Amino acid sequence: MSLKTTFGLVGKLMIPPTKPFLKELLSEPWSERNKQQKLSACLAKVSMILQKEEPSQALSLINQALEVNPEMVCRILTQELKKYLDQEKWHVALYLGRIILQAKKENYQLFNILGNCCRRLGRRLDANNYYKKAYSLNRRC
Repeated sequence: MSLKTTFGLVGKLMIPPTKPFLKELLSEPWSERNKQQKLSACLAKVSMILQKEEPSQALSLINQALEVNPEMVCRILTQELKKYLDQEKWHVALYLGRIILQAKKENYQLFNILGNCCRRLGRRLDANNYYKKAYSLNRRC
């Protein structure tokens, strides 16, 4: 099964990801370029899992990827977040947003997006909390 993902990676993904997937890929000495390619392969698996709308299964891979290169992972996850917002898949977008929030704790725009996701899901109390946090962070700017 050949696949082209939003990350621009073409490959064969036949085996479901396991927890030590990325650490296993990076256990041998690799150049920095090869590490980025391995990281892209890991994130391609994450994309496949998210397309099945099972975000909790992607968490271990995302956490492993964050350990390797948090900046790149956040950038790619933000692209994925935008995609799910456009598709109105609020629960997946909310899940991704919360993961990104762990790395970008002071991003008022992200808090606002999470508030919008919660509102769309009918979770008004959570939405209000996110909106309040976004407002307080935005006032500091």
